[in-house]
Amino acid sequence: MLYISNQQDTKNLENFIFNQFDIPPVKLMAKAAEGLFHHLNLAVHSFLILTNVGNNGWDGFCLAKLINDYDGTKKIHINICTDKKTFDNAKTRLYKLFWGI
Repeated sequence: MLYISNQQDTKNLENFIFNQFDIPPVKLMAKAAEGLFHHLNLAVHSFLILTNVGNNGWDGFCLAKLINDYDGTKKIHINICTDKKTFDNAKTRLYKLFWGI
């Protein structure tokens, strides 16, 4: 079974990592982006990153930088979702794009 954390669980885990392992937030963001980067299909030419504001938003920007550093010819689109309505609109566009829904 796959566990998907909620915002509070994630915040608690991040605080535990910061305090117990003395890892600063910027390093944790870089590690999160690196972990995701290694699971990307880098054969594709275009990437869409949906992100929000705050620390989690910076994970997306770090990922975009890693993709660009890997291959500057890749197209990277970043959609910053500042509120639930913006996120829901972006999600709807994605469903239409990929699944025709």
